[in-house]
Amino acid sequence: MNTIGAFIPQLVRAAEKRGVADLVNTSSIAAHNIFPNFAVYSATKAYVTQLSRLMRTELGPKNVRVAAIEPGTVGTELQSHVTDTGAQEWLDDSKETMEWLTPQDVA
Repeated sequence: MNTIGAFIPQLVRAAEKRGVADLVNTSSIAAHNIFPNFAVYSATKAYVTQLSRLMRTELGPKNVRVAAIEPGTVGTELQSHVTDTGAQEWLDDSKETMEWLTPQDVA
């Protein structure tokens, strides 16, 4: 939130000069779906999604486009930081039942 706030004046100035500017936030399908053992993660992603919606209404009239990318499970280093046993088990099991996205897929 602080990082986004720091860039808003620059985005507005860029839109004034170029006609449009873009802000792209990274959220997740966890913003909309229930994943056991991922309450805090899901809540933070729901925050990013809702913040993006609200910023879209505030910044749209200033020609700043706001988007939120909401990918599914992406194979990143994030999984190595999961400390909750239930969440780690879910991640490990999910590799058997679904194809994870790669960072390149999202990019």
